[in-house]
Amino acid sequence: MKLLYIGIKFYDYHIKVRNAFEDLGYKVDFVSISCDGLRNSFMRKIKRDFLEKFYSSIEAKILESCVNQNYDVIFVHQGWQLSVDFFKTMKAQNKGTFIVNYHWDSIRAHNYLFIVDYFDKVYSYDPVDCRTYAKIFYL
Repeated sequence: MKLLYIGIKFYDYHIKVRNAFEDLGYKVDFVSISCDGLRNSFMRKIKRDFLEKFYSSIEAKILESCVNQNYDVIFVHQGWQLSVDFFKTMKAQNKGTFIVNYHWDSIRAHNYLFIVDYFDKVYSYDPVDCRTYAKIFYL
């Protein structure tokens, strides 16, 4: 079974998540959507166009790497950073693939409602979000 893991690098959580999927028998491809480093952290705060170019290049890389991969699952950790056009294209390119979204931030911190419809299942750690929005499930 093949899984594409699109997510952020946060301490070593992304490694633990990847290892957990591998323990379940998945061959995992990981693509980071993190804007890492001190310089990038500074740029995030002052340069919106930098971020748009950064995420646009990440989106192109992901879409290109998905072609003919026949993933069983695409797991997106966060995703609010990426565009609706990206998710529309990803879903169209991967018909029959189960696409899952997981957030450990509440909608108040990062509103991701604009991407919910592009996933087969959306999970959150925030019980308030899960009670408020019918398409978001507690995990």
